[in-house]
Amino acid sequence: MPASLGSTTTTKFHYGPEMGKLHIEFAVAVGQTVHAADPVILAALGTVQAAAASATKQTIIGLSIHDGVAGELVTVAVKGYVVVLGEAGAAALNAGPVMLGVWNATTNRREYLVAAGADAQVINTLTVGSCLAPVALDGDAIMVLLFH
Repeated sequence: MPASLGSTTTTKFHYGPEMGKLHIEFAVAVGQTVHAADPVILAALGTVQAAAASATKQTIIGLSIHDGVAGELVTVAVKGYVVVLGEAGAAALNAGPVMLGVWNATTNRREYLVAAGADAQVINTLTVGSCLAPVALDGDAIMVLLFH
């Protein structure tokens, strides 16, 4: 047992409750492996994978608490503070970084769009969170993890 007296353990990170920190379960993307303490990004289908060394700040959603391989569930301590119900501001919105769109007075929901800009710095400035699952149509309901 990893936590038994006298066992060999390796500290990957210090785990303890943090008030207001969300933990969300995600499936690991096809062909991917995630390890505990890996920074993770969302794949287009709403699954997670370990972030590459070149991953930008706005694409990383948090740290995995578990090891997992393709199709398994891992819990991620996300950097966001709340998940809100919004709507896609454009058709074919993949999971990933989003920016604010307009308020839709008909549906009483905020629209979110793919975070886009001239360069990574502009995109990072505009990104307010991540869409957690892909949608097919403009106006579809989406769950958005909002960042601090």
